[in-house]
Amino acid sequence: MLKKRTASTPLEKNIKKRRNSLTGFTLIELTIVIAIIAILAVVVAVSTGSSKLIGAANKLMFDIRYAQQLAISRQVSCGVSFAPSDNNYFVYIGDTSVKATDPHVGGELFLDYDTDSEYRGISLVSTNFGDLVSFDYLGTPNFSSGPGGQGIITVQDNSHTQTLTIEPQTGGVEVP
Repeated sequence: MLKKRTASTPLEKNIKKRRNSLTGFTLIELTIVIAIIAILAVVVAVSTGSSKLIGAANKLMFDIRYAQQLAISRQVSCGVSFAPSDNNYFVYIGDTSVKATDPHVGGELFLDYDTDSEYRGISLVSTNFGDLVSFDYLGTPNFSSGPGGQGIITVQDNSHTQTLTIEPQTGGVEVP
C-alpha cells in the first residue's frame, strides 16, 4: 500500500507559493496603463498635426541659407523672391530672372505651396521686408524694403503659425 506523502520539501513549498501568488492586473493598474496610452496618443496627434508646418519652415530656412551660400561661393548677389499672394517663393542667382538649381532634385529651386504635394495646405502669409531678400558676396542680407532689424517671414497651416527670422548683419536664419 502506498503512503500518502504529507511533508513537502522546501522546493515544493516554494513552487506552491509561486502558483498561489500569480495573479492578474488589478483594475487600478489597468486604468493607469490605459490613461498613459491615451495621453501619449493625444500628444502624438497634436504634434503630428503641425509636423508639415515645421517641415515647410525648415525647408524655407534651408533654402534661404542656400541662397546665402550661393552668394558667398559665386561672389554674386543671390536671394529669395517671395510671393505671398501666389503662395510661393524661389531662389535666384544674380537677378530674379535666373532661378537657382535645386541641389536635391536638379530642377529650378521654386516652391509653390498650393501645388507641391508635400507642403499642400501650408500658406506663405507674409514678410516684413517686401518680396525680396538678397545676399551680397559676404552673405549679408539686403531686404527689398528695409525692415529696420530682423527680416520676418510667417508661414501657417490651418491651426498653427511659424515665424522665421533673418538676422540683419549675419543673415543667420532661425526657426524658433
